[in-house]
Amino acid sequence: MGMRSWQIACVLLTLTSACSKRKLHWSGTRATEITGGGFVVPIPAGWRDGAEATDDDIRKVLGAQPGAHGLVREDFDGATIVIKAGDNPPTTDPPCDEIATAVAKQEGATSSALQKTTVEGDAVCQWTYTKGDVVGDYWMRFHADKLIAIMCFAKGDKANDEACAQTRKGMHLAP
Repeated sequence: MGMRSWQIACVLLTLTSACSKRKLHWSGTRATEITGGGFVVPIPAGWRDGAEATDDDIRKVLGAQPGAHGLVREDFDGATIVIKAGDNPPTTDPPCDEIATAVAKQEGATSSALQKTTVEGDAVCQWTYTKGDVVGDYWMRFHADKLIAIMCFAKGDKANDEACAQTRKGMHLAP
């Protein structure tokens, strides 16, 4: 598996750092789900797809990561759920420890609390990511030749943790 599959942390840190805790302006369009890479992911109540924001800096951050979606609370406070899906070499046994270490190393961060589980028969890698005061929860699901990553930042915030859990639980394969 190439490293390209998990080089996605930069959009998270940029969005949570550069755009934290401020008033956002929204377009009239309101999505209820995100579809990409063969997956459908629900947007939790009270959250918006960052692509619906009319603020130039958020649009610029998301534009730099084609295919990435940043979900933020409508009343934005810095909590972010980032979703990225795409093609990946097929695997049923991803090297979770190598992936977590590589992501942390490329971002000058640390990884901890690594777990390897399954969801509907698909391998899942999950770990805690820490860089300075940014703490997040990485979750990657490998399905056939597809990969979806759902990363949640503002860990320890009960409302954000619940929204993240809802997003992951409601995620399903596209018909």
